[in-house]
Amino acid sequence: MAKEPYKKIKKDRRDEMYTLQKQKLDEAVKLLNELDIDLWITMARETSMNTEPVLPFISPCEWNHITAICVTKDGKKIGMAGELDVSGIEPSGLYDDVKMYYKDVKETLFQVLDEVKPNKIALNYSEEDVAADGLSHGLYTKLMKDLKEYGYQGEIVSAETLIIKLRGRKTEEEYKSLMKAIEITEKIFEDAKSFITAGVSQIDIHRWFVERTKYYGCETSWQEAQCPGVMLGPDTVMGHNAPTELAAKPGDVITVDFGVKIDDYCSDVQRVYYILKDGETDAPEHVKEAFKRVQDSVDVGMKALKPGADPVAVDQAARENLLSFGYPNFPFGFGHQVGRKTHDGGISLSPKCKIKLPVEESMVFTVDLNVRTDRGIVGQEDMAYVTKDGCKLMTTRQDGLYLVK
Repeated sequence: MAKEPYKKIKKDRRDEMYTLQKQKLDEAVKLLNELDIDLWITMARETSMNTEPVLPFISPCEWNHITAICVTKDGKKIGMAGELDVSGIEPSGLYDDVKMYYKDVKETLFQVLDEVKPNKIALNYSEEDVAADGLSHGLYTKLMKDLKEYGYQGEIVSAETLIIKLRGRKTEEEYKSLMKAIEITEKIFEDAKSFITAGVSQIDIHRWFVERTKYYGCETSWQEAQCPGVMLGPDTVMGHNAPTELAAKPGDVITVDFGVKIDDYCSDVQRVYYILKDGETDAPEHVKEAFKRVQDSVDVGMKALKPGADPVAVDQAARENLLSFGYPNFPFGFGHQVGRKTHDGGISLSPKCKIKLPVEESMVFTVDLNVRTDRGIVGQEDMAYVTKDGCKLMTTRQDGLYLVK
């Protein structure tokens, strides 16, 4: 502890500012017991340059010099920091103890090891999940040297499972933030009906969505240069693509892949527009059929999306249903988690998912399918929340193709 403790922020203000971090730190204690891990150490430095993905969940600020947060199975939350970083983390009141070191963080690390006497320590490294791989190689080798010098004889394990569960289990406040992002996203999609018309280009549509995002006081969910992804007509490329001068013409299908970030949480939604030809009052039957089959297959996938489900099996259910109508196989997964990032790490609803963990209650996934037609890509991407017994849509389902002229 610093010789002169830093003045703490008033408790009511602290609780308002750091609700998420407090809830996540308490959840981490539960997970340590669930996974039988004695001590979880998150260590990083200069995080504005070399980020640690778990940091926003357990710290009130970025870190400069080597800093660490330790959470123990018996419920202790301990900070370890140099003098400059102590002044950032100590006033938050999130930790039971904040230990300040002067020359080397191992001074405080050895104190924690003396107090906790852990047999199993979890560190933030992972081969499969980038959101759990925040410990740099340099700090990993330092930790190994320091633990060897201390004489630590216990087990070192990956914190991958702990972080996947911690990040994936959305709190009530996280859910509210996601819903706020969805609400604004859906407003922008609705507004776009008056803009999308024959003659507008991918660049025009992209620029318009970005301007509306800023109008509503948000950021784009992912890199602005590729958000939204505008899939226009039969010759378009699929996915998060940079826009081109390709212009819309009557008879084109336009699918827009888009989301906003507000209050640090993201949305990720796809909606589809059809530009009517002269004399048309509706889209062609085969385009409407593709739209219906995509939504039917999303429903099949959502029926399989429940606590305990194998994420690969969820993808397989949706995929097999779509293929049964004669549509070609697709190279992407049925869904991914959404949170502070559009692609929020952890398990994904995909045949490529190598993380052998089941779906859990309060996780949030996209449910996403599309097919290519001779008029363009017909895509639907919604967001679903896993409930106790299954899942529910967070987004408002698109009720038919958006018909524009």
